[in-house]
Amino acid sequence: MVDQEVGSFWKNQSRIDSPPKFFLTGRTDFTFAPIEAATKVFMDGMLRSPTTKDVTRQSLKEEGFEKYWAPVERLLGCLEWGEDKLFLLNSTPWDGACEGRLGTILKNTDFANKKRVRDFFARPDPLGPLVGECKAKRVFYANIPLSDNHKLALISRYRDNIYICLANIEDEELDLVRLCLSTFLNCVYGIPLKWEPHEGGAVWGEACISHTPAPSTDGLADTRGGISVVRKGCVKHLDGEGPKEWDSWVSSVSPNGATVWSSQFIAILHKCLWYAVTVNDIQFNLRSLMWGVGCKHYPWRWWYGSLKRFHRKFLSSIFPLKTLLTWHSEGNLTCMG
Repeated sequence: MVDQEVGSFWKNQSRIDSPPKFFLTGRTDFTFAPIEAATKVFMDGMLRSPTTKDVTRQSLKEEGFEKYWAPVERLLGCLEWGEDKLFLLNSTPWDGACEGRLGTILKNTDFANKKRVRDFFARPDPLGPLVGECKAKRVFYANIPLSDNHKLALISRYRDNIYICLANIEDEELDLVRLCLSTFLNCVYGIPLKWEPHEGGAVWGEACISHTPAPSTDGLADTRGGISVVRKGCVKHLDGEGPKEWDSWVSSVSPNGATVWSSQFIAILHKCLWYAVTVNDIQFNLRSLMWGVGCKHYPWRWWYGSLKRFHRKFLSSIFPLKTLLTWHSEGNLTCMG
């Protein structure tokens, strides 16, 4: 069916004579892998380092998960036209998995070691290693451009949404690629798909991936050439137009405001670390949160104790508590009156 659709589309195209061809591999081909694969081997559905048996809680906290475990992209199929090829990839669930990366690691651990791995992850808080991983990757992506050799379509699913990330696709090829992917996914799920393009950034699960051509001028320099991964709803410009994430937060005069906000505040603090790949992303996330707390004029007793404890446990080595309070003051003054 996919070949028929793209063949019909190609009848009016004169760039090459032969119509495009789409085929599935018929097997799980782990051809594409992240840069960390150089030190890992493929085992039970994901990449694992041979030194995993030596990991300690301290090394995990300092270096993060991906030195020892990493997801991998499965090659599902290929779209060919002329001398060009587009590879369809499906990513191993990682942070977008139902139980997060810990659940993926445990699922893909061999039976003989499941109990030891389960016991190991039963005690440490996963947020500590995530902070260490972000610190280790601060300049990591600046030196690793997207491959210039392959056209890629990365397909993943989160809840009831399907996310498609394209790399190295020319503008004139987008219609063909979109038709192929739509037809393929329609065959898989049996229903037509609705495309929802994103402006300024792509929302992927509960994260937002964006790109800005120029470095930031607000003190948070982007060391990865303008690529940013932050939590969904993160506000990067306090005086910008449009809705803000705190518009839907509980009112400061609500009778149950203290109870509602105390639990929501902790949840957002955790997401500030989960949905980030560098220290700068963590700062963007926290700044937006503190701007919102200031704009809503929440009483300090609703959030300050939780913030202080969270900062002492996870953030003290990154920047001082005073920085967070400065962002709170900025939000408070901007939204005054």
